[in-house]
Formats: sequence, structure tokens, C-alpha cells
Amino acid sequence: ESVASLMASRGYSSIFFHGAAKGTMGFDLYCRSAGFQQYLGREQYPYAEQHFDGAWGIWDHHYLPYMARELTKTAQPFVAAALTLNTHHPFKVPAEMEGRFRKPGHPILTSMGYGDESLRLFFEEAKTQPWYHNTLFVITADHPGPNAVPFRPKVDTYRVPLLFFYPSGIWKGKKGALASQIDILPTVASMLGCQTPFFSLGTNLLDTIALPAAITYNAGIYQVFTGRLRMQFDGHKVLSCHDWKADPLYTRPLTLWQNPSSEVRSTEAHLKRKIQAFTHAMVWDKMTANAYSAEWRSMPTTLDKKDIKERPHFNHNHLSGGKPMRKKE
Repeated sequence: ESVASLMASRGYSSIFFHGAAKGTMGFDLYCRSAGFQQYLGREQYPYAEQHFDGAWGIWDHHYLPYMARELTKTAQPFVAAALTLNTHHPFKVPAEMEGRFRKPGHPILTSMGYGDESLRLFFEEAKTQPWYHNTLFVITADHPGPNAVPFRPKVDTYRVPLLFFYPSGIWKGKKGALASQIDILPTVASMLGCQTPFFSLGTNLLDTIALPAAITYNAGIYQVFTGRLRMQFDGHKVLSCHDWKADPLYTRPLTLWQNPSSEVRSTEAHLKRKIQAFTHAMVWDKMTANAYSAEWRSMPTTLDKKDIKERPHFNHNHLSGGKPMRKKE
């Protein structure tokens, strides 16, 4: 389930904007499987030849304001998403703008300045549209960029920004807790007051009870980050554990096998629960609220509550129901 498929049940139309050619990285096919009703690529852009960046597609500073104008033609309410292009390799910037954003060091630093300008132009255009003040904006990255600074904590290999913006200013502040892209769906559902059941392995970031955590997977190794711990797991055993805040270069491993702390044990248990829930749902095609709930209803009635809690793939805690947040007066 995605934001598009979830909100479709509430009457939302959905559209995905991508300034690259159709078929690039399979985004058009992915959008269809994710429930987006419409996909607009380079082919639909009216000035594709004039505004081609020579590498990926349409320059971001042209494409994002175009997106804002196109959204006014879209049936409301709507869910819209866009993937920007020019902060990816080769980090090109329009020749007429290069002097404005040039920074020493890695070329991504210059392209990030250009990316900020493209976002500014988007919001300048969006402010003039009738839907602006009634829209929740979410800004994030699909992955971090290359190392562009002399000293980089290893956790930054996975760190990206995540911003929620609502023009009315209902939600304000900064939260330093860990988060992940999979937390966007349950958080947006909460902000919009969505009561429709849905499946998610993420958590509502406005929830003060859920454990802040982020999980990655690379080259056969699972990795979980919690409030201060980083743990690696190969699917059979824990490989390492570090305090990523106090030991950003991972030079002082924590004890795992002789009297590990309760924090280490709970981190391992959290990671295993998430892996089990994901694997079960993927293998048995249970990644929808209806499929998950049906399996919950079909469980043997002889199990007591303790047994159920120890079976995370049946645990309703993995079904984020989108409970709305109460706004403080």
C-alpha cells in the first residue's frame, strides 16, 4: 500500500511527476503498481527539447514550477509526488546559474544550491495556486549523496532530511529522533486524520510511544539504528554493535556475548521482529491491511496473549491505523 492507494479510498486523485524519459529506472511501472492514477514524464512536458539538461531530463528549475501549475488542473483532493533530477550525478547546473551556486569541493555542493533554488521557485509558483493553503508538503531524499566533507560520521552514509510543511502553521518544530522513509505513510495518514486501516512497517512520527528506529539492508547485512545504538545482523547472528552517537567511527564495539545490556538485547529483538514481519508479509503476499487482518482473524483461538505478542507478523502493532493527532489549541 502507498499514500496514493490509501488516499484513493477517500476520494483523492493521484499523480506522479518525473522529468526524465518514460521507463527511466522503471518509475512509470512502479507508479502504476503503487496505485498512482497518472504518471507524467518528459514526454508530456511542453518544452522538452528547450529545457533538456543533456543528461537526465528536464531541468528542475523549469519542471517544478510546471508541476505546481499542472496540479491546479488535477481533481482535488489530490496526492502528488515528484522525483527531482539534478542533484544526481553528474550534478549539472544550468550554465546561466552556475556562478550563483558554485562552491569549492565536490560538485554535489553546487548542485544542492541549485536544488534549493528549484524548490524556492516551486513554492513561489505554488503560493499562487488555489490548493496551496490546504496542502501538506513532504520533502525528503531517496538516498544520501557522496562524501563531500573531510570528516563524516558513518551514520551519515544513510542520513537524509525529512520535512513536513503545512502552510497554515498547525505543526511547528523540529524532532531530532530517528526516522525512515517508511514512516512517511503512517505520519501523513495521522496528519490527515485518515481512519482507513492500512499495512505499514513504519511508525507515526507524531506518536510519542513508538520506538524511534531505522533499518537498512545492504550486501546481505541488516542494520538497525535506535536512539544511540547501531547493530548489524546477518540473518543468523549479531555481527557488531556500537554507540553511534559516542563512537561515530565505530571503533569501540559494545559487548554482545558476555552479559550484553538490556538495551542491546532489546535492539536485537526489535530488529528480528521487523525482519520476521517483513519476510512473512512479503513471502505470503500479506502487505495489505485486509490480507493481514484476515490472517489475524484465522489464528488458532488456543493461543494466549503472550503467544500472540511473540509472533510479530500477526501483531496488530504492525498495522498503523492512522489515528489522527489532536491539535493543541
